[in-house]
Amino acid sequence: MAPLFLRILILVGLAWWLLVGVGLLPPPFSRTTIRIRNGQIRVTGADLPPRVRDYVADVVREAMLSGGFIALSSNRRVAFSRGIPEGIRQRLRNILLN
Repeated sequence: MAPLFLRILILVGLAWWLLVGVGLLPPPFSRTTIRIRNGQIRVTGADLPPRVRDYVADVVREAMLSGGFIALSSNRRVAFSRGIPEGIRQRLRNILLN
């Protein structure tokens, strides 16, 4: 049997992986993370051009999103929290990847 510490570590890792997989936590190795809180955005990591940031803020405001995240990886993949509807996700992908 594995020591208790190792079991706990495996369970924590599995729980973290599951939370990222279902969109409750942003991926850990994202280049840029946009956090949405109360309809406002906050960008961490690599900065976005001002025009892109303004477009994202406009979409978030129009969609009345109250919370969530958008994560951009270095290989041009975008991950969204599960509270962001699919139509809004596509609009945001178009803005962020073009």
